[in-house]
Amino acid sequence: MRAVPTVLDLVHDRDPLPGTVGAFLLPDIAALVDCGAGANLASLESELSGHGVVVEELEHLLLTHIHLDHAGAAGALAARNPRLQVWVHRVGARHLIDPSRLIAGTAAVYGADFERVWGPILPVPADRVHAISDEVRLPFAGAPLAVPTPGHARHHLAYLTADGTCYAGDAAGAAYGGSSTYVEPACPPPDADPPAWQGTIDRLETLAPARLAIAHYGVFEDVPTHLEALRERLALWLERIDRGEESFVEAVWADRRELADPASLDGFWGYAAVERWCHQGLVHWRDRVAAAG
Repeated sequence: MRAVPTVLDLVHDRDPLPGTVGAFLLPDIAALVDCGAGANLASLESELSGHGVVVEELEHLLLTHIHLDHAGAAGALAARNPRLQVWVHRVGARHLIDPSRLIAGTAAVYGADFERVWGPILPVPADRVHAISDEVRLPFAGAPLAVPTPGHARHHLAYLTADGTCYAGDAAGAAYGGSSTYVEPACPPPDADPPAWQGTIDRLETLAPARLAIAHYGVFEDVPTHLEALRERLALWLERIDRGEESFVEAVWADRRELADPASLDGFWGYAAVERWCHQGLVHWRDRVAAAG
């Protein structure tokens, strides 16, 4: 059993910023958890090479969800490796097989910058996409337990391996530097669901993993402190929804300056305006709940 997860630091091929987006190598089962975007592909190959692995040797790709910073390179990897099996939540499966809607929705936001930011998005052959509906031990030797973990996205999964590592994608939030004292919930539209996320935190606490391996970014050993910090931050953000976007953003940055590692402010927390789309995602959730009565 591996006591320390193998993190692969994925950087953009044109704008490298280390320590912001990670995938994880599970060498005992020749698997990756997440793979980054097409624009991270060269970095992924370099990171794998550093561990003596090439793309063609992989057997499984375990996707936490289909957002492009986690799964955008899946089709390119499948094209390179005809035996690669791709595991994903059933809601996301069809978008891997036919990514046209995923591409169109993202391109509507990024316009002409789409491919520069995300790289090419290729389909995954349908016969190699395995849809996961419920909590289940995957059906191959040494496989992890796949656990639905909605909140960040309704099609989110985490993977719990035999050594006690929970590969949590975005379900355990974002944090920096191995410290769980400041954790943020990424709440993008249109899928963010705070009550579902609170349920996910409950489930992760019940699973009691030895450590959390999260995509943004790294490995966190103090699981109870981490999950409680995430729960508290999510509740606090809900209290701030009605302040308006600018006030919400100012409050987030005030908290970061007070509580986060100072080394993270310019790079990790500043690399994308996530606080703005978090506010938009929470407002979208609130309005959806109100419309449903």
